[in-house]
Amino acid sequence: TGEIGEDLAYYFTVSEQTPSAVALGVLVDRDFSIKVSGGFINQMMPDADELLSDLITYRLEEFPSITQMLQEHGSIDKVIEFIFEGMDLKILEESKPEYTCNCSREKVESVLLSIGEKDLREIYEDGKEEEIKCNFCNTAYNFSNQEIGELLN
Repeated sequence: TGEIGEDLAYYFTVSEQTPSAVALGVLVDRDFSIKVSGGFINQMMPDADELLSDLITYRLEEFPSITQMLQEHGSIDKVIEFIFEGMDLKILEESKPEYTCNCSREKVESVLLSIGEKDLREIYEDGKEEEIKCNFCNTAYNFSNQEIGELLN
């Protein structure tokens, strides 16, 4: 559909056979900074009561946009209260998502080795220092000509 939340819900429901509700939203300010963003994935446990499932489905149908809820209330807590009001809800874990890259010099060396001896030898014969940047976090890894030669051995 082009809507990430709907596409994820479809994937979980069709591919993983797990009926799911997914809502994601982001509000961008005039200066292009992120004003508010958030979302949720709701999946029923296999042995969940059908009445409970129907109630949650009804509440999700009445749910305003996640972006609007986050803008008005400032946190996901109010969203949770809206969906699960009056239910015996127990939050098992909370985590703040963050982007981290697990690149390392060793992984970049492995990539260099994977291009094959012929191409690596050409790089070595150029006699220059090589800089390789991680496509995800933009960390630069510099390899001297001597280090490239050592990889050939």
